[in-house]
Amino acid sequence: MKRVFLLTGRPGTGKTAIIKEAIAKTKIRAGGFYTEEIRVSGVRQGFRIISLDGREAILAHTNISSPYQVSKYRVDIESLNRVGVSAIHQALEESDLIVIDEIGKMELLSPQFKEAVWQVINSRKRVLGTIMLSPYPFADEIKRHPEVKVLLVTRANHDEVLKEILNWLEIASMKITLKPLGDVDSEIVKELGEKVNLTFHCPVEIKTGFSYLAHAYNPEKRQYLASSLLASLNAPPRQKDEGVAGIVDVDLYAPRLNFVFGEADISSGTAIVSLCRLRQEYYGLPPDKKLFMERATKELVHELGHTFGLEHCSNTKCVMHFSNCLADTDWKEVSFCSQCCPKLRI
Repeated sequence: MKRVFLLTGRPGTGKTAIIKEAIAKTKIRAGGFYTEEIRVSGVRQGFRIISLDGREAILAHTNISSPYQVSKYRVDIESLNRVGVSAIHQALEESDLIVIDEIGKMELLSPQFKEAVWQVINSRKRVLGTIMLSPYPFADEIKRHPEVKVLLVTRANHDEVLKEILNWLEIASMKITLKPLGDVDSEIVKELGEKVNLTFHCPVEIKTGFSYLAHAYNPEKRQYLASSLLASLNAPPRQKDEGVAGIVDVDLYAPRLNFVFGEADISSGTAIVSLCRLRQEYYGLPPDKKLFMERATKELVHELGHTFGLEHCSNTKCVMHFSNCLADTDWKEVSFCSQCCPKLRI
């Protein structure tokens, strides 16, 4: 799931209109800027830059004085920096979604703008913007960034692109809460929170869970009943759009199953994950911290996927594929497949 969506296409295909409509329909706190044409008697004379908090200035015009020029337009770099670049910096501090409309030849005349764009692209925040279609070294480098998805906008696919963006923004409005239950290494939980954030790109909060697990213990099996711990995790009720996952370091089982790596309740949006059998040491093998964290991340993302409405997937590489054993977990990836991504709901 990409963190940066950039629209590209020929002039007049409605890229800015899609951006504005998407912002109007989302609940996410957004900051940044967009541009719009300045027309006189139907003839385009220039471009205005407008921040999402209402500040505006002339970005380019045929009748202003400036040493910078793109086509017939003189470009006001000072106004770009004062309104556009400052809006980006403010959004980095205060917003969950950063809007940049656009990354084009005019804006790229400003070194401050280019620096701000890289700051945003390399941050952990979601970015929605537009980018020039024609080849250009800086823009091409942005397009190749692994966190960037470029969407080509045409007059024919306006609604389709808007729908994809709104679905992406809906996922971004999710919140995830992790609760260590019993004796769990706090550093492991913290690192898992960071890795989950990289997958879902939404806020992840770590809260104190309950420490009493004895009610779920089965002395004959010397394991803990997952559903019993999960039921205890359901109180208090989760917030809207929130997935809650408990993390334990004890061995879990379920009826008719010798063990489980985790369990989830889609209806309540809660899940539980066990770290116990994910360690190499459990099988008498030397410790492997990297492998352990990869397994734990996959199982946690898997169960959180259930809390947001996903069911098991037949694609063995998808994180939502059911792990019957550790080999299944090691084989699959930490990401959602192309079939599961559009199904994520809150």
